[in-house]
Amino acid sequence: ILFTDAIIAYDFDTKQSTYDLAFAKKMAHRKRKNRRYSEFAPHDDTVAKAIPGSATDAAETSRAAIRTKYATMQTEIDNASTIADLYDIMQKYPKQKKPPEAHESGYIISEY
Repeated sequence: ILFTDAIIAYDFDTKQSTYDLAFAKKMAHRKRKNRRYSEFAPHDDTVAKAIPGSATDAAETSRAAIRTKYATMQTEIDNASTIADLYDIMQKYPKQKKPPEAHESGYIISEY
């Protein structure tokens, strides 16, 4: 279901799909960027307001951890050699709920 747009052929006898791996990786990167944005939004809101005495240091620390997490995910996507690898990566980094601080304009709907 995650990569149905990347299917380029289907064999009805074997019930196997053939995927365009490069296109599936583009899809995975879009999903990665959106998941990253969902995690960043609450911290971005705290940092943007820069209220004295607020948790800006904690927000910056969290943002650094998020950057590291999604840099690792990016490398894993780039190194994936099969569609099954991409599925495993997407399961490893599950989708986040949209936080109230996130704006629709921050999400990438389609870039391919």
